[in-house]
Amino acid sequence: MLYSKILSLRQNHLGYITINPLLNAFSLEMCQEIDAAENDEFIRKTRNSILNRLKNYEIGYHVELQQALRDYSEAATYLSLKSKGILLEKVPENTNKTPDFKVNLEGKEFFIEIKTLGFGGGEENYIKAMEQGLDAQVSIENQLKAGNTTAIAITAINPLKQGEQDYSYSRQKDFIETIIKKIKGLVKQGQFEAGSTILLIDLSLIPIPADFKVNSIPIFPLFENQKLKNLVSGILWYSAFGKENERIFSPIEFEGDANIKSELSIEGILNKNDFIKALCFQVYNLRQERKVVGFYRAKDEDSIMPLLSPFCDFVNDEMNTNGWRILQML
Repeated sequence: MLYSKILSLRQNHLGYITINPLLNAFSLEMCQEIDAAENDEFIRKTRNSILNRLKNYEIGYHVELQQALRDYSEAATYLSLKSKGILLEKVPENTNKTPDFKVNLEGKEFFIEIKTLGFGGGEENYIKAMEQGLDAQVSIENQLKAGNTTAIAITAINPLKQGEQDYSYSRQKDFIETIIKKIKGLVKQGQFEAGSTILLIDLSLIPIPADFKVNSIPIFPLFENQKLKNLVSGILWYSAFGKENERIFSPIEFEGDANIKSELSIEGILNKNDFIKALCFQVYNLRQERKVVGFYRAKDEDSIMPLLSPFCDFVNDEMNTNGWRILQML
């Protein structure tokens, strides 16, 4: 049901819009998994919610599509955690702020709060991305009508863009600060008061440059597909542990270009916000494979690792204790 709905919507978009980042964030493979798990009460209710939100949706941007993606992300994360042997249950919603899921593991109770980060600039940036897609589609049609046997159109999406301030995709600082600011805007302390709570951030709409593992350490050498060898700051690590006024390494784009282009103007999420026991990022590679990296404070290692270890593909702390594992692979 969900698979066929998303597939149908994508096919409908082909004749009008070449880019719809919200719709494209739905993995058809995961939609099939959600359909197959309909006997699970939470999945069944969530799928019904998604389908209901998309009932009258046809094309372009609509807030219901964005909310449907939020529900989808929650369902996909739920199934991903269950596939790793983690038993979790949905926390009933009430008038008070509550986390999304409760987990009982090794006799300990944990909670997980899931947030999906959207584009910088919100609705305006989504609409502009789709307008670019429409312009590209018109250009392709005009080229074909003119007798060309092939047609090409180029579009560029910048999910970091904030109004007139066009953040650079090549600057690590812009990624880091966008992620931190958006997390701060979404997090409410009341959602973390039920007990030890992990914040899980879905980055399906903000793909980060380079592999998630190298972005999980403070600094790494960037050689692949680069004209010049680079030292680059890890986006995810600094989003968790970066400090105000700390210098950030960004890719060198030409000979003589500065490697340190800026300083952070904001603190990482785990430097403060003690009510967040760990910060996890859910990222996706080009094959839409889901990977999770977890960050924790070194002092909390014994208490939080029982939950992080089973479902994280890599973990690290503010001391970069596990950085050596990544560096040995480079």
